[in-house]
Amino acid sequence: MGFGWDALGAVAGVVAAVPVVGVGLRGVLRRPARLPPPDPGPERPGGTSVAPPTGALPRRLLGRAAERRALRRRGGAVIVLAGLGGQGKTTLAADLAERWRRGRRRDVWWVSAADETTLRAGLVTVARRLGASPATERALAGGAPDAPDLLWALLDRAPRRWLLVFDNADVPSLLAARPGAAPGDGTGLPRASRRGLTVVTTRDDSAETWGRHARVLRIGPLDEDDAVRLLRDLAPRAGSDDEARALARRLGRLPLALQLAGRYLGSPAPRWSTFAAYRRALDDGAGLTRLSGGDDPRSAAMWTWEITLDHLASSGHPEVRPLLRILSCCAAATPVPRSALFAVRLDVPPDEADRRVEAGVELLRRYGLVEVGDAAVLVHPLVADASRAHLPGEDWAGTWRAAVGLVVRTLDGLDPLSPADWPRYVATEPHLHALVATMPDGLDAPGDLLEIARATGEALRLSGAVAPGERLCAAVLGRAGDLDEVRFRLEHERVRAVGLQGRWSEARDAARALLDDGAGLLGRDHPDVLALRHDLAWVTAMLGDFAAAERIFRAVLAGRERRLPPDHPDTLRTWNEVAWVAGCQGRWAEAEQGYREVLRERRRVLGDRDPEVLITEHELAWTIANQERFAEAEEAHRVILERRREMLGPDHPRTLGSRHELAWLALRQGRPREAEAQYRDLLADLRRVLGDHHPDTLVAAYERALALAARGRREALAALADVAAARERACGADHPDTRATAKAIRDLQDGRDPDPPRHLS
Repeated sequence: MGFGWDALGAVAGVVAAVPVVGVGLRGVLRRPARLPPPDPGPERPGGTSVAPPTGALPRRLLGRAAERRALRRRGGAVIVLAGLGGQGKTTLAADLAERWRRGRRRDVWWVSAADETTLRAGLVTVARRLGASPATERALAGGAPDAPDLLWALLDRAPRRWLLVFDNADVPSLLAARPGAAPGDGTGLPRASRRGLTVVTTRDDSAETWGRHARVLRIGPLDEDDAVRLLRDLAPRAGSDDEARALARRLGRLPLALQLAGRYLGSPAPRWSTFAAYRRALDDGAGLTRLSGGDDPRSAAMWTWEITLDHLASSGHPEVRPLLRILSCCAAATPVPRSALFAVRLDVPPDEADRRVEAGVELLRRYGLVEVGDAAVLVHPLVADASRAHLPGEDWAGTWRAAVGLVVRTLDGLDPLSPADWPRYVATEPHLHALVATMPDGLDAPGDLLEIARATGEALRLSGAVAPGERLCAAVLGRAGDLDEVRFRLEHERVRAVGLQGRWSEARDAARALLDDGAGLLGRDHPDVLALRHDLAWVTAMLGDFAAAERIFRAVLAGRERRLPPDHPDTLRTWNEVAWVAGCQGRWAEAEQGYREVLRERRRVLGDRDPEVLITEHELAWTIANQERFAEAEEAHRVILERRREMLGPDHPRTLGSRHELAWLALRQGRPREAEAQYRDLLADLRRVLGDHHPDTLVAAYERALALAARGRREALAALADVAAARERACGADHPDTRATAKAIRDLQDGRDPDPPRHLS
C-alpha cells in the first residue's frame, strides 16, 4: 500500500515560497483596527481586526492548482478546507481572499476560530462593518444562543458580495449554535448563502460535523517536485535536488514542516546546515525538540498536534494521547491493522476498552492526526516524530511495550512458511525497525519482539527479500539481552540470511560460534541446534568441502530421525540435502534416487504446490540433466519455472534459478546463440535483484562467457577474466569455482574448448 494522505482523508493545504506559519494567531495579536466612532448609547464590546493575512502570502505559490480551481467552483456551498495541522489550509484560504478582494465591490472578513474569545471579537467586528446595533454586537460578544441568526440576518442583507473565513476551527463546537449541536446543522455560524462565500479551515473533515450544505475539500501533502522547489527556494545553498527530495520525503511533503526546515536551513549558521544533515537529525531524533520558526510555540511542528491532544483530554478523551503515542512507536506512514489496536490496553475499565480505542481512533482521524481506512490506520511522519519527542517525559517504557503488543497482535495466526502470509510479514517489517528505533535506553528487547522479528526475517528470506531480513535481525539483535532460546533462533535466522547472500565464510564462522553456545545452552540434539547444524553443512558445501558437508548432513539426519517422525518437514529437509550433496560429488544416480524418495514424501505431507516440493522437483531435474537426459530435464524445468512465476513472482531468486537452468540446458544441447541471449537477460535481472558480485550472478556470468566462446566471440576471454577476478575476491583462489574459471581461460588461450559448465543447484 503506497502512502498518500489523499487516499484516506487526513489531508492538507497550500504551500508557498515563504511560509505562512501561525497566520491566524498573528491576526489575533494585531493592535485592534481603528473603528468608526460609536453610536450614542451603551458602550460597545471590543472587536479585533478581520483583515485577511494576505501580506504574509508568498510572491509565488507552489502547486495546489487543483485545489484553487475547486475553490473557484463554489456552487453556493460552505467550503471546508480540512486536513492535518501545518498543511497550509490557512495559506490556501488567504490566497482565495487575495483573489476575492481584487474584485469590485467585494468585502473579505477573516475571523480566527482558534478560541472562543478571538472568535467572538471577530464576529463583533464583522457585524459592526455591516451596521449592527449595539445590542447585536453585545449578543455576539456574549455568545448568545441566537448570535448566529443575528449575524446571518446582517450577512444576507449585505450590500456587497463577501467572503467570510473562519480560520483554525479545530474545535468545531465553537461554531455551533448551542452545546451538543453540530456547527453544520444549519443553525451554527457556517452557512451557505447566495450573497457570499463561507470558508472554514479545520482539521476535522467529518461530514457529520459540517453537514450537507458544506463541501469538504481534503487538502493533501505537496507534490514532490513542488516540495523540492520550496526547500530549494528557502535554502538554496543547502544541497542538491536529490538531497532536497530525500528530506521532503522524510517530512512527508508536509508544507509546514518543509517551510520550517527550509527557513531553518536558510538561517545564519544553523547547527544542521544541509538537507542531508537535517534529515539525519530527524532520523536520530536530534532535530525534534525545536523545528522552530519563531517565538510562537505553535510554529514548532511538534506543538501543533499537542494543542489538539490537550483539547481532547480536557473534553473527556484522555485515552487519545496515549493511543497516538503508541501508534507513533510504530512506523510512520505505514498501515497498522485496525484490528490490532484492540490489543492496546488503555488505562480505562476493561469493559470500556474496545469502545475507547474505537473512539480514540475516530478522534485522531477527525483531527487529522491519523488516516483511517477500512482496515488500517496510518500516522503521518511528522506527527509521529513530534509525538515521540514527548516520550522521555512520559511513561516511555510502558508506551513502548504497548506498541510491541500491538505489532505482535498484527501477526497472530500467521505462519512464515506460508506464502499467503508473506505480504503481512513484509508489511510488519518497518514497524519492527521503528520499535527498535524507539526502544527506551537501558531496556533489552523482550522475547516476543525477538520472536516476531525471527518469524518476519524468515518470511522475508523465503519470499526473496533476504537482505532486508538480515538487516531486521541485526537491528533487533543489537538490542537483545543474553543468549536464550529465543535469541538463539533469531541469531540463526541472521546466519541463514548471510549465507544466502553468498557470504559463505562469514556465515560458516557465525554458525560455528553460535553452535558452540547453543549446544551448551540447549543440547546438541535440540531441534533448534540441529537446524543450525543443517545450515552449517550447507555453507560448508557452498565453500567446496562436500565431504565434510555430507558428514554433517548425515549426522543431522540421524539426530532428527531420533527426535522427529520420518516424514516431519525438518527430517525431509535434511534428507533432501543428503541427496543434494551426493549430486555435488557426482553421484548422480544416488542423488536421483534420493530426490525421488523425498519428493514422494514431500508431496504426500505438503501437497503438490508447496515451495519445498518445487525445490525437490528443481533439484531432481538438475540431477537428470547432469546424467545428460537433457530433454527430460528441460521439460521439467519449464513446468517448474511457470509454477514459480505464479507462486513466487518473476524476481524471486528461485524463479531466476529456474531461468538459469533453462539457459544452461540450451548451452549443453548445442544452442549457444539461444543460451547467450537467455543468459544476457538473466544477468540483467540477477544484477538488479542480487547484485553484481553475488555467487549466483557470477555463475551466470561465467556460463554466458562460455556461450560466447561457443559462438566464437572474441569478448569471451575478457568476460572470463572479469569473472575470475570477481570469484577470487569473493571466494578465494582455491575455491572450485575460481579454479574452474582459471582453467577455462587457459583452455581458450591454448585453443581448446573449455569443459562443459557444471554448477550446484
